[in-house]
Amino acid sequence: MIEELNETNHDLPLAVRIGIETGVAVVSVGAETSEQGIAIGDVVNTASRLQGSAPIGGILVGEGTYRLTPGPVRLRAARPGAGQGKAEALPVWVAKAARSRFGTEVQRRSSTRSWAARTSSSS
Repeated sequence: MIEELNETNHDLPLAVRIGIETGVAVVSVGAETSEQGIAIGDVVNTASRLQGSAPIGGILVGEGTYRLTPGPVRLRAARPGAGQGKAEALPVWVAKAARSRFGTEVQRRSSTRSWAARTSSSS
């Protein structure tokens, strides 16, 4: 999509950088569709810093996301960085490719027993 836009308008070269981190954030969603929501928290700030450090056309992933995606996503360790406002540089990874499509090829294991298992064992 970005390539197509760049081909049609040479005066406005566009580029995409993506930063992804997983963690806890406070999210407020606007009550009206015209209102803008907001997300705040350290994880949001970290994702923003990752985005700014990501290579053009690339995806930079933080440690929280790295721990959750080693199966479905092929990641390559990158030079630690994106640590503005942090005591030390953050470990980061570049997302290289999807190994599978979530929902079709990835089987999630539940970390809790199913409702049926809980109700039958309590009887």
